[in-house]
Amino acid sequence: MVTRILHNSERLCAFFDQLELTLYQSQRQHILNMADALLVCEEDKTLAALQRQFVEAPDASNMADCLRISPWQADDVRAVLRANQVAWVVAQAERVGIPKMIYSNLDDWSPSISITTTTTAPKANLATRMASALWSAP
Repeated sequence: MVTRILHNSERLCAFFDQLELTLYQSQRQHILNMADALLVCEEDKTLAALQRQFVEAPDASNMADCLRISPWQADDVRAVLRANQVAWVVAQAERVGIPKMIYSNLDDWSPSISITTTTTAPKANLATRMASALWSAP
């Protein structure tokens, strides 16, 4: 039997709130629903498939309308998201006591950020420590 979403993930809601986007409550709910469903949907990621992940959800056309008439620009959301991600990674690195260096790789297609440390620990160990920090964070 397929597991269905009854309530949005508390961690997802907390993360979303940190972005401090100016949205109406209905817009916020549609975006949270889409993000939550994207994380668990095993089908093609159509709006109808995302909507089916919920026990109770508005019609998929409401999600489409939310995206179509959205009050935000993608670049504005990306900028807030990047700043949040960098702040989170730095805080986690400080929390687990690893030195941090952030290298930014910019190209014509998509900017990316990679995190590298100056420790001699294997990269797998670093990834394990960062993942552990994520799952043990309050």
